[in-house]
Formats: sequence, structure tokens, C-alpha cells
Amino acid sequence: MGKCRYCQEKVGLFKDVHDVCLSNAESNKKLLAEIITEAINGGRTFAEIEGAIESTKSDGKLSKHDSRFTLIRAASSASQKLAVETPVNDEYFERIYGIFKGIDYDFQSQEVKENGWFGFVALLMSNTLYQVMNNKIPYYDDTGRMNFQLGRQEQRIFSTGRTIVAEYRDVTSSRSYQSVSLPVGGGLYYRVGASSTPTHQTSLIQIDEGEMLLTTQAIYFGGQESTFRIPYNTVLRFEAFTDGIGVFQNHGRGKVFIPDYSGMEVGWFFYNLATSLAKQDN
Repeated sequence: MGKCRYCQEKVGLFKDVHDVCLSNAESNKKLLAEIITEAINGGRTFAEIEGAIESTKSDGKLSKHDSRFTLIRAASSASQKLAVETPVNDEYFERIYGIFKGIDYDFQSQEVKENGWFGFVALLMSNTLYQVMNNKIPYYDDTGRMNFQLGRQEQRIFSTGRTIVAEYRDVTSSRSYQSVSLPVGGGLYYRVGASSTPTHQTSLIQIDEGEMLLTTQAIYFGGQESTFRIPYNTVLRFEAFTDGIGVFQNHGRGKVFIPDYSGMEVGWFFYNLATSLAKQDN
């Protein structure tokens, strides 16, 4: 006869938890998720909710692992939703960053990728977009990044690691892409990609893999096969996909850039960032 993993009292054969203890734990996990979600959406700091978190963990007899998993999952979900709905200003970002720090979140960990906890990354992207839209130059960390030769008074804004570049080609295909735009107010539109499956059409074919950099004047790409620069003043339109951005110039084939973010949907960010930078460059 073992012990209940919550109350540590004896439990029946072939069981590791009392039904009442499990029910109590699940109720308190739900409460933890509500506390963190309401704090992120309602403007509260970690210091203001820390006591409620500790009390709820104690009431549910929750382990450090169980409570941390619940808190990070809820914080990530709430932050990702907030980030996509509207650009996050500096004050909001700093406050929510404090919440993530308080619950021991590491956005570079393998744990984040495995569980899809991309809320903080989305928050960083949303804040970058806010700064660009308000004529600020975001902090840029060039550690481990390619050094492209920039023009005069051109400034780096955002770069990616592994990025696939595809071109539209006329082939027989089983997959194509289209996109729809969702207005969020203030003249800003976030676009979400959708797919369809016609038989004959123009399809996307991978042509290279490398790194992408967005600056105040252009999009740069350095790959295994080629390196090129696309000035914003040569772009006819941008198109968003769930995982990347399409760029159509006034010459040549349209290209689609697909950064590797471990399955995270980033099209909303790159579409709005490139669109904002192009408007400011004109």
C-alpha cells in the first residue's frame, strides 16, 4: 500500500492518490491559471499576486513541478493572445516580463519548445513592433548573427536564425497558400495564413536556407546559395502566412521567408513589422 502523492497518507492498492486530493489539486491548478491570466490581462505585477500563488499552491498541496507547469502554461497562453491582438507597449512588456521571471520561465529552454510555451517570445515580438510603430529603434543583439553590409544611416531592427526561402513556381502541386486579414483597430491588420489543395497552380518551392535581417531600409538574406537585399521601395506588397512572410517586388518572382521558430506562428509579426518599416522608409 502506497502513499498519496498529495497528502502523503496511505492510499489503496494500485493507486497513488486519493480521489478527494486529486479533485482538490485540480481545482487549485485551475485557480492558479486564473490568477496568472487575470494578472497579465488586468495590469497586476508579480509582487501583487505572489501571496495568492503561494496560498493556492499550499491549499492544493501542489508540487513545485505541478504548480510551475500550470503557471507557465497559463502565462504563455495569455501573453500570446495579448501579443497578437495589439502591439504591447514598453510598460506592459516590463510588467509581464516580471511575472515570467517570478514563475521561473526560461524562454531559451528545451522545455519551452517541447511544450509550445511561446507566449514570452510573442510578447518580445509584439513589443518590438510597438517600438517600430512609434519610431523607436529596438534593442538589437547581434551575437552569433551574420554581418550584412548596411547602407548609410541604415539600422538593424530584427534578425532570425535558420530561415527557409521559397519561390513561387508554376508546377503541379498538392498544396497552396492564401491569407485573410483581421482588423484590430488603428489601421493595423494582422494577417493569418490559410491553405487549400488545388491540383494545378503556382506553388512554393524551397530555393535556399540561411538567415534573414530586417533593417530600417530593406530585408537582407544570407543563404547557402545566395545573398541578397530587398529594398522596401521595390516591394509591391507583403503577404502573411502562419509561419512566415511573402515578399512581392516590382520584378522577379515572389519569395516567401519562413523562419524556424519550432512551430510557433510568427507570420503576424513579420508581416506587420515589414509593413511598418516599409511605410516609414517611404
